[in-house]
Amino acid sequence: MFVVLTTQRSGSTYLVRALNSHPDITCYGELFISRETHRHVGGDRRFFHYLDESYTRRLLHPFRRRHDIDAFLREMLVARGAGRVAGFKLMYDQLEWHLRAWITDNPVSIIHLVRGNCFSSLLSREVARHSGVAHTSTGVDIRPFSIDIRRFLPMLEDISTNIRNYRVMLEKFPSVCEVTYERFFADPEAESARILSFLGVDPHVSLICDLKKISPSCPEKIIANYEELISALRQRGHAHLLEQD
Repeated sequence: MFVVLTTQRSGSTYLVRALNSHPDITCYGELFISRETHRHVGGDRRFFHYLDESYTRRLLHPFRRRHDIDAFLREMLVARGAGRVAGFKLMYDQLEWHLRAWITDNPVSIIHLVRGNCFSSLLSREVARHSGVAHTSTGVDIRPFSIDIRRFLPMLEDISTNIRNYRVMLEKFPSVCEVTYERFFADPEAESARILSFLGVDPHVSLICDLKKISPSCPEKIIANYEELISALRQRGHAHLLEQD
């Protein structure tokens, strides 16, 4: 069993789809997305369906979350005849203590997917928010927009802090493979083989995914206040993040 632990706009949807192209792997999406988030952006409803199948289960869930998580994941990853290796995507903000306990108490491998360039990650969130398109296989036309710099900079620092904190936390777990967005897309064949070897499946299978990046390689073409943003980044000591992936 494995989890892909990551944060938004780090290439996780691409990686999940690519992993699912391997005949021995089943990788689900965000099984533990919150109901509130689902109402706004949609997502996987399997855990909600599991809880809603039984009135008693849903009623008692706040008092036995660990039990429900164990039973649900046992059904999803083992009993349903998933691939020889099965896992799911887990966002940083979904890793509550019940799931940490499940990972600790079970033979779970962790793929820690990181987008090292936090600027690119946050820019991708802004592009998705303004375009209304999170993922595409055909490309998308993006109209120029302005970024709220006062909101952007603290968010940028939060992303960087979260990555550092989770790297430290994951040192306590025995089976962790860190994968960076930049390295994965620079050398997908080598990185795919490394990930597949980590999961214990045939590393020679070519992984396939047809998704395309929605953020342009030249952000100055879509950010109306790009020069102002760059100046603010440099003043806050983030000039190194301007190297695009």
